[in-house]
Amino acid sequence: MGISSTSMVIHRRAAGPLRDNSIAYLEYCHSLGAIGVQMEVKGDLARFRQRAENLNMFIEYEARLPERPDDDLSVFEKSLEDAKAVGATCMRVISTTHRRYEFFTAMADYQDWKNRSTAVVEKIVPLAERHKVILAMENHKDRTADEFVALLKQMSSDYYGSLIDFGNNIALCEEPMSVVRKLAPYVKSMHLKDMAVKPYDQGFLLSEVVCGRGFLDLKGMVTLCRKSNPKVHINLEMITDHVLKVPVQTDVYWVTFPDRRATALAAILKLVNEYASREMPRTNNLSQDELLAREEDNNRRCLVWARNNLAVSWLA
Repeated sequence: MGISSTSMVIHRRAAGPLRDNSIAYLEYCHSLGAIGVQMEVKGDLARFRQRAENLNMFIEYEARLPERPDDDLSVFEKSLEDAKAVGATCMRVISTTHRRYEFFTAMADYQDWKNRSTAVVEKIVPLAERHKVILAMENHKDRTADEFVALLKQMSSDYYGSLIDFGNNIALCEEPMSVVRKLAPYVKSMHLKDMAVKPYDQGFLLSEVVCGRGFLDLKGMVTLCRKSNPKVHINLEMITDHVLKVPVQTDVYWVTFPDRRATALAAILKLVNEYASREMPRTNNLSQDELLAREEDNNRRCLVWARNNLAVSWLA
């Protein structure tokens, strides 16, 4: 079981060695019990790899994709070289940092982005094949599961597959197990997380919670992924300071997928009402030190849950 950099947002933003020193960060994750990290590595790559090997930890690299197919690809290619230098088993990428329903205000804008981002993938997959670095693309509140599967089939490469985030597509009104079932045949990595939901006047609230306290069938999801790829790593993504508003009761939310509104809205509201949490995580009243402590505690508790429930490797 590894841990993603997004589980450490508060620690990585705070002043100190975890923000600037990749080896110190690696050792901190090791101290929590993780046997791997998903991160971008800075500094001496050979020294980092040696330390990871000494600690018997796996590495999954992270890199940003070019925004347009005609952008200079040299920066991305350098990331592939760095991933290989640290011995990464794969490299996490995302098509966009934007949430589809917040960023695109017209269908034409979304279609333009979709065409550009697909063209980018067509450019970078041959680079990954040349460097023999597997790209694990996350479902990141951009494409629906079916749209992502279409892209995966279009590329059809051993060096391009899915990083399945167990909770992200809830924000696109998709039932989470169905998303995992569709993407599992292409799985190269996982973001393990548990989720809580709660209605609000414009839709529903969505938040990561400590594993075992949400409504996801984590054991079933991991089983599906392992069946397709027995070597796939699990990476915890427990974002501590994160409650998302998903405004499914507004017209603007449905601009980029109007055909889904009639069926998907009713289905997601039924799911939210069935699994509605009485309280969502609250961190706005915490000091910086308290936030750091909460993040560490959440990560530790999730790793312990995984050890007890998922038959994952563990550092005692």
